[in-house]
Amino acid sequence: MRGSIYWRSLYIFGIICGLLSFIFDFYTFTGTNNSQEVIVNWSYNLLLGWYSSITSSNITNTQLKPYNEVAIIIPILLLISLISGLFISLFKDIEQQEEIQNYSIHSYILVFILFLIQFYILIFPIFYLLQEDLYFPIIIFYDAVLELNFFHSIGLGYILLILSFICTFPYILNYFLTVRNYEMDIYNPELVLNDKIKEENEEIDIDKMIAEENIRIGEYEFRKMQEEKIRERILRTGGI
Repeated sequence: MRGSIYWRSLYIFGIICGLLSFIFDFYTFTGTNNSQEVIVNWSYNLLLGWYSSITSSNITNTQLKPYNEVAIIIPILLLISLISGLFISLFKDIEQQEEIQNYSIHSYILVFILFLIQFYILIFPIFYLLQEDLYFPIIIFYDAVLELNFFHSIGLGYILLILSFICTFPYILNYFLTVRNYEMDIYNPELVLNDKIKEENEEIDIDKMIAEENIRIGEYEFRKMQEEKIRERILRTGGI
C-alpha cells in the first residue's frame, strides 16, 4: 500500500512538473558583441513558440529568428492530457476501483502523455532545433562572421519535462499493464470456462442446501407431531 502511494505521489509531482514546463522557456540562444551588449536573443516556449526579449528593431536579431515551430495543436494536446492525467490519478485510480476493465480509455490517455513528452524530449531537438543550426543541449562559441559570442542552452522547461517523464513513467506503466492484463484475464476462454463451472457448482450447492433445509424442516415437523401424539396419549391415559 505504501509503495502504491509513493508511485502515485511521484506521478502527481511529475504531472505538476509537466504543467510548469509551459511557464518556463524550453530553449534559448543569445548573441552578444565584444561589449557584452545583447544583439540576438530568441527563446522558445511550448505555447508561445519563438519570442525575443529585444523589442527594438534589430536586423541581425530578426534575420536569426528560427522559423521551424511545432504546430500549436501539439502543445495544446499535451496541456489537456496533463490536466486529464492529474484528474485520473485523483479520481480514477485503479486501486480504488472494482471494475478495472472500464478504465481502458484512461490508460491510453496516460500512455499518450508519455508519447507527447517524448516528442519534446527527443523529436523536437533533432528535427526542430538541429535543423535550424541551434545547438543542443548547451554550447558557447564565437561567430567570426557576425562577430558575436553565442550561447545556446536548453531551458528550465526542458528540464521539467525530463523530470515529468521520469516521475510519471512507473505509475503510467503499472496503470496500463494492470488494465491490459485484467482485460486479457476477463476474455480468456479458459478462465471464462472455469467461471462457468464454478457458477454451476454454486447452483448445485444451492440446490443441496435447499434439500438439506427441507429435510431439517421435515424432521422438525415430524418430532413436533410425535411429541403431540405422546402428549395426547398421556392426557388420555391420565399420566398428568
